[in-house]
Amino acid sequence: MEQEHATTSAAPPVSIGLPVFNGQQYLRETLESLLAQTCGDFELIITDNASTDATEEICRGYAARDRRVLYQRQERNRGAAHNYNLAVELARGRFFKWNADDDLIDPDVVERCLAQLEERHEAVLCYPQTRIIDAASRVVSEYDDRIAAGAARASDRFLRVLSLTGECNAVFGLIRREVLLRTARIARYIGSDVVLLGELCLYGGFHQIAGSCFYRRDHPAASSSDKRYRRQIEFYDPGSRRRYLMTNWRHHFEFLRAILRAPLPPAEKARCTAHLARHFFHVRRALARDVAVAARCLCKRGKRHEAL
Repeated sequence: MEQEHATTSAAPPVSIGLPVFNGQQYLRETLESLLAQTCGDFELIITDNASTDATEEICRGYAARDRRVLYQRQERNRGAAHNYNLAVELARGRFFKWNADDDLIDPDVVERCLAQLEERHEAVLCYPQTRIIDAASRVVSEYDDRIAAGAARASDRFLRVLSLTGECNAVFGLIRREVLLRTARIARYIGSDVVLLGELCLYGGFHQIAGSCFYRRDHPAASSSDKRYRRQIEFYDPGSRRRYLMTNWRHHFEFLRAILRAPLPPAEKARCTAHLARHFFHVRRALARDVAVAARCLCKRGKRHEAL
């Protein structure tokens, strides 16, 4: 592992983490989008999961030209979870934002989100509305995240995020890093970003700035486009040997753990747990499918062992 960055004694207020693996196709466009931010006082931390394409060359070029850029290359691909969390660990800013290697943002997004978080001390996350773009950066649709949660009670915020989270675009907003460090962050299982949003809202509200100024790219090579279960497992954790992870059960277990470790009064923890129990009932069919598929996987594995 190597680190190339001329750090200064004064930490910038904002750190942007860009995890990447073989992202040469859109990486330059994304880097230009980030470095053009009107909030000039930030650091851009690129964590490269041992890319085998031109990613390393591109990143080293930007790091050599712009002192705000830190380039950290892994010795091997350790999966998206590790790569995302490494960027948080290297960050020095009070506020942190992830940015995928193929997504874009308008030039004033970081500045506007920062202003809102500095004004709204009760908020832990500020994010823009989403537009979906294609491989040629053309806008193809709008996406309403619907999870702006400013309620005073953590249990009310938790219910909203638990019920309405679809695509986890808000996780690419600007987050108070001190709060992010208290969470489980991105874990090595499918959909851990969903759980992260659920945990973050236990610490404070979510605020959405006006305008659709986050551009999430939808293209065939995107990690979110390949829905094959094994590919999704490998994205988060390439070293995993498990064929089926009972994702819905894992989400509820991790939500419960998040509630228990959050600094909430007992009554609020009880209300959050009650919301989670009702959600468990609502998605019971998905939970049942998890069990059925896991059972089939175990049966197939047993038959293979018998054949050997």
